[in-house]
Amino acid sequence: MEELAVLDGRFSDIECINCHDVGVRKGVTALVFSAFDTVEEEKVAIKFLDPDLLGDSYRQAVFEREPVILKLLNGKKRCLAIVHGPSKFDWAFDVAGNLSSLPIKFFVTNWLDIDVEPYFVCQDKYDALEKLNVFRNTVLATASFHSEGISHRDLKSDNFRGFDEDGNLVVVVIDFGTAAHYDMPPATSSSDYPDMSVGAPAFSAPESLIGLAGYRNVGKSTDIYALGALLYQLFNPEIFAIAREKNVHFLQSLTFLKAKMASVKSFEEKEELWASELKPFKYILEPPKIEGNGHSIPSSIINILDTLHRNMTVFDYNLRLSDLDTVLKKVDSAIRVLTNQKLDRQRAHKRKVMREHRINKLCLKEKKLTDYLALKNRLESKC
Repeated sequence: MEELAVLDGRFSDIECINCHDVGVRKGVTALVFSAFDTVEEEKVAIKFLDPDLLGDSYRQAVFEREPVILKLLNGKKRCLAIVHGPSKFDWAFDVAGNLSSLPIKFFVTNWLDIDVEPYFVCQDKYDALEKLNVFRNTVLATASFHSEGISHRDLKSDNFRGFDEDGNLVVVVIDFGTAAHYDMPPATSSSDYPDMSVGAPAFSAPESLIGLAGYRNVGKSTDIYALGALLYQLFNPEIFAIAREKNVHFLQSLTFLKAKMASVKSFEEKEELWASELKPFKYILEPPKIEGNGHSIPSSIINILDTLHRNMTVFDYNLRLSDLDTVLKKVDSAIRVLTNQKLDRQRAHKRKVMREHRINKLCLKEKKLTDYLALKNRLESKC
């Protein structure tokens, strides 16, 4: 692809961006390239289905579903925008002297300049107010597709990017490969699909890990759980999943619930089983405290963030906070506290500077008066 002069008659300067380093790759189903769109005269991203997955019907299905999802979100500035496609590229290659080709599916999206992930992995470089504003942005981005009946189901720090709008960061959700609309059927007809996990385990909700990931009813709740994990990640050096699993009951409960879920197939049965079997575990499955070892949360907002985080990462999705407007109100409350403190510090500093300025003026006046009197005394003594 990188040697190709132009793709589909309009995309040039193609460069792979998600698998350059040996052993390091972002994304499991696609190869992502940056390119220049000669029609719109702007940079774009091109997403190809990984040729290694051409025999994987599920991965092919979710890849084909992503541009459908993106078209449903057309015009949402906080969501990735599709520019071109879906389309196919005939990948030609030589096998033992015989020319052959494979049609590789791809689609093109807008390019987003700002990498948001450093806020989550290099927390010590940013102050609390900056991090809370980024988190507020991620909540707004999530609300933008939830309002269209879509669940992302793979929210994590590297699935957010951003752009600058009049000096302000606007965070955008990317990679809708695991997303689903409420009315969409499963990506595969396999009866085993409901038992598959979806999304990155480090941010996955318990219900996603034990066989409920494919059910539309829990999709938005799993996104909120992931946002709660991201909130933890903004202020703690330890990975949320590691902190969560320090509670020995967490993995034990998952194993127990997954085994129970395997005995039933319909969502209604699984939901009933979840509600009945979870009761003994409710009080021993508290999420990790957001003020973990080495945390960077200002003391003035610990109570606000602790309550919010616990309500977003409750083990039982039936008890989990489900209203993103409430999340925004709590975040705004914490932002106001920090903003007021910052203004108080600025006002105190200004008062201190003005006080020092007045003192300096008085000292200067006193010095001038002293010098004048000394000069006058010298002149009078000569007379």
